[in-house]
Amino acid sequence: MLADRPAVTLRRVLAHAGGFPAHRKFYERLPTQGGPEPSFRAAIVTEAGREPLVYQPGRQSLYSDLGFILLGALVERAMSARLDILAERCLFRPLGQSRLGFVDLLAGPGWMRSAGLDIAPTERCPVRGRMVEGEVHDLNAYAMGGIAGHAGLFGSIRHLLQLAFALCAAYHGRGVGGGAPLVNPEVLRQFWQPAGIPGSTWRLGWDGPSAQGSLAGSLLSRRAVGHLSFTGCSLWIDPEPETCVVVLTNRIHPEARDDPRFRALRPRINDEALRAIGYQAG
Repeated sequence: MLADRPAVTLRRVLAHAGGFPAHRKFYERLPTQGGPEPSFRAAIVTEAGREPLVYQPGRQSLYSDLGFILLGALVERAMSARLDILAERCLFRPLGQSRLGFVDLLAGPGWMRSAGLDIAPTERCPVRGRMVEGEVHDLNAYAMGGIAGHAGLFGSIRHLLQLAFALCAAYHGRGVGGGAPLVNPEVLRQFWQPAGIPGSTWRLGWDGPSAQGSLAGSLLSRRAVGHLSFTGCSLWIDPEPETCVVVLTNRIHPEARDDPRFRALRPRINDEALRAIGYQAG
C-alpha cells in the first residue's frame, strides 16, 4: 500500500506527519447517489494510497483523514477482520459495552437506532439530500459504509467515560474489575507521549493541548491527551490523576459553519467541569 514511500512510516502517519493532504473528496469519484456500496471501501483506500504527498514526511504535522483511512485498512489487513469487529472484540466487549461502536450502513438500520437510543442529528447534508441522523457525517466514511479509520464511531457520554477511565487504568498497569489492562501499558504510554514532530502537539493517534488558546481550555495539564471531532465533540484525558472530560456537542446542526461562539463554548465547558471537581494540573 505504501511500499513505494519508505518515508511514510506508521509512526509518522499516526502523528499526522506522513505527508498526506488533510482531506480529499473521494466520494465525488464514486456513484454514491444510491448510497454506499461494498466496493467503495476498497476504492477509497486505493485512492488515498495513490494521493500525492504535499510535504516531506516528518517535517511537520497536518491533520489528515487520508493517513487514517490507510491506517484502518492496514489494521484490517494485519488482523484479518474489519475495524468494527476488531473494535468490538478488543475494546468494547472486554468492557461489557454494547453502545459504543460503528454503524454499518450496509447492514440496515444502525444498532443504536434499533436499540431505541436517542441520536442527535448532525447536518442537513446537501449531498445526501436529507438531515443526517444515525449515520456517519463524513462523506468519505459514508461512502465506505460507515466503517473507516478516520470517522464513524458512535456512543454516549457514559460509555465514552467508561472507556476513557479504562485507558487511564491501563496507563497505570491496572485492569477493570481485577482483569488484565485493556491495552498494554507500555504501548499506551508510548502512544500518549509527544511524537516529536517540530511545532506539533500530536502524540500517536492522539493530540495534546496547545500551550495557548487550546480548545481543551486553560486548566487541563499540557501533558494531557485527547481528540476533537469535526461535528463538535471532544475527549480529554489527564492520565496521572485519572481525570477525563467528555463533551458531546453539535456545532454543525443544521449546517456546518465556523461560529466563534462555539469555539468559546468547548474550552469553557472543559474549564468549568475541571473547576467543579477541584482539578489541579500536576
